[in-house]
Amino acid sequence: MSWTSNEKRGLEHRLDFIKLDAAARQRIAALAPLLNETLPGALDNFYAQVTRTPETAKFFSSPADVARAKETQLRHWKAVGSGVFDDNYVATVRRIGLRHAQIGIEPQWYIGGYALLLEAMVEAVLRERWPKGVLNRNRGEASKETAASIAALIKAVMLDVDMSLAAYFEAAETARLDAEARAQATERALVTATIGAGLAQLAENDLTCRVADELPDAYARLREDFNRSVERLGETLAGFASATNSIHASADEIAIAARDLAQRTEQQAANAEETAAVVQEITSSAKKTAEAATEGRRLVRESKQNAERAAMSSARPPTPCAGSKPRRKTSVRSSPPSTRLLSRPICWR
Repeated sequence: MSWTSNEKRGLEHRLDFIKLDAAARQRIAALAPLLNETLPGALDNFYAQVTRTPETAKFFSSPADVARAKETQLRHWKAVGSGVFDDNYVATVRRIGLRHAQIGIEPQWYIGGYALLLEAMVEAVLRERWPKGVLNRNRGEASKETAASIAALIKAVMLDVDMSLAAYFEAAETARLDAEARAQATERALVTATIGAGLAQLAENDLTCRVADELPDAYARLREDFNRSVERLGETLAGFASATNSIHASADEIAIAARDLAQRTEQQAANAEETAAVVQEITSSAKKTAEAATEGRRLVRESKQNAERAAMSSARPPTPCAGSKPRRKTSVRSSPPSTRLLSRPICWR
C-alpha cells in the first residue's frame, strides 16, 4: 500500500503532538524482548475474554478464526514494540481498523481490547523493570527510567488506537454513505415508478389518476403536488369543455342565421333581378313612348304647316294656269267650298 504525503504528514503530526520522539521510540524498542515474551499469553487471555462475551464471540465462528486473529495481532504488536512507525505500520493499523469496521465490531469492544493488552504489557514492564530493594541507591533513577518507558509504551498504544479508529470511522462513514446512496437510489426508483405510473395514466387522458401510495418523507410534497396538479388540470379542462360547448352552440346559431341571411339575400337578389327586368321593360316602353311622342309631334308640326299653307292659299283667288281655256258658265248645284275648290284646277304661284 502506498503511503501518501497526507498520511505521512498526519503521522508525523501525531508523533510530534504526543511527544513520541526518537528517545521515546528507543525506550519502546528496548522493551521489545519483554513485550514479545509477554504478548502471546496476553493475547490468549484477551481472546479468552472475547469468546466468553456474547457481543464479541459472534464474530468468530471457529477456533481457527480465533487463531488467525491472534497471529495477526501478534505480528502487529511486535511491530509496535519495535518503535518503528513508518508506512508499513500505517498500512497494517489501517487494515486492522478497516477489518473491524467491516465486520461491525463496535468501538467500545475495540477499545476494551486495547485496555486489556495494555494492562498486560504495563504489568510486565513494572514487574521486570521497577527497581527492587529499599536500599537500592539507583532506585530513584531506575524508577524514573521505568516510568518513562511505560509512558512511551502508553503513547505508542494510544497512537495505535488513534490510527486504527481513524480507519475504522473512515470505513464506517464510507459504509454509511454507501448505504445512504443505496437507500436514496431505492427511494428514487420507487418515486420514479410511482410518479411514472401516474404520468402514464395522465398520458392516456385519465384525469382520475392519483398517487395513492405513500412515498418517502422527502418526496411527500411531490405526491401532494402531483395529485393537486391533476385535480386542477381536470377542473381547467372541464371549464374548457363547457366553454367549447357554448362556442359550438353559438356557432350553430351563427350558422343558422347565416343560412337565413343567405336565403334572404338570394331572394332579394332574385327580386332585384325581377325589378331590374321590370325597370328595363318600363325603360324600353318609356323610350318607345318618347319616340312615338316625338313622331307625333313631328306629324302634328307637319300637319300644322300643311294647314297653314292651305289657309294661305285659300285667302287669294286662284290664277288660271297658262294655256288653260276659259270654261263656260254652267248652272250647277251649289256644293261645299271645299268641293268647289277641289273640282277646279288650281295653279299655285
